[in-house]
Amino acid sequence: MKNFLEAIRHNTALKIFSLILAILLWAFVQLAQNPELSYDAYEVPISITGEADINSEGYVISAAPKNLKTNLTISTKRSYLNNFDPGSLSAYVDVSTAKAVGEYSFPVRVRSEDGNITVVSKSPSTVSLYVDRIISTQKPIKLSYDGSLHPDYYIDKNNIVISPEMATIKVPELVESKISEVVVHLDMTNVKSEIYNEFTGIAVDSRGEEVTDKFLKITNESITVQVPILKRKTVPVAIKNLPDNLTYNLNIEQIEIAGKESLIDSVTEIDGYINDYDPEHSNASYTVTLKLPDDIISTEEKTIKLYVVD
Repeated sequence: MKNFLEAIRHNTALKIFSLILAILLWAFVQLAQNPELSYDAYEVPISITGEADINSEGYVISAAPKNLKTNLTISTKRSYLNNFDPGSLSAYVDVSTAKAVGEYSFPVRVRSEDGNITVVSKSPSTVSLYVDRIISTQKPIKLSYDGSLHPDYYIDKNNIVISPEMATIKVPELVESKISEVVVHLDMTNVKSEIYNEFTGIAVDSRGEEVTDKFLKITNESITVQVPILKRKTVPVAIKNLPDNLTYNLNIEQIEIAGKESLIDSVTEIDGYINDYDPEHSNASYTVTLKLPDDIISTEEKTIKLYVVD
């Protein structure tokens, strides 16, 4: 041993060899006690960037899946795992390069604010997204009645006014095909007077279900709706052109009518007239034509028949 140490003191090559050996032994001990290892336990949300760039060109990401995530495998020192903050990792896809309609496979990219870790792999490593374009279209505006109207009143649907009659919508092209119409909901609970107001509408599909999309916009901010509400009552039918001594029966002796309250209360009966009466035919039946006062309507579409009785 004494001769070996003496040889090291006087031999430069041995000195260098001894230094290298010492470094390797130190590194071996460090790695054995604190090895580099892989740790697969981090699920990271994926955000979408670059949307503003394609939006400015009239394109959007249509129907993007919610809660996009990727699983990351990281590599770091064993001793550092307890100090590692998963929040220092973030994942994203950049869609700014998409300039046409179609499905794209965007690579998942990862940012790390911690220099002590290395991202080894990610799964999924790509995300498929559909790039759509915004179009402008028009859909008819319809009314939907919620609640029950007061039983003494009637909606005059033949004289409803909706302005405008069509709604202009800006929407992704794929979503547009789902939209059937724009609906304005009216609460009719115990309503007794005319509705005249401005409303907003919602886009619905053929089943009446609302169609939603973050890029869908109805450009008609207000829709003017006028719905006449009339008071209803039941009155008898009075035949006015009866021949003398004619005995008859009516299949319908009373009808329901409706009108403004200021008019309806003064109406006590509705005039009826026999069409094409022929005195030569006994036991005949005739259609009766009603003559309604001005601004009074019949709420029933029924044919009134008069039957002659011997």
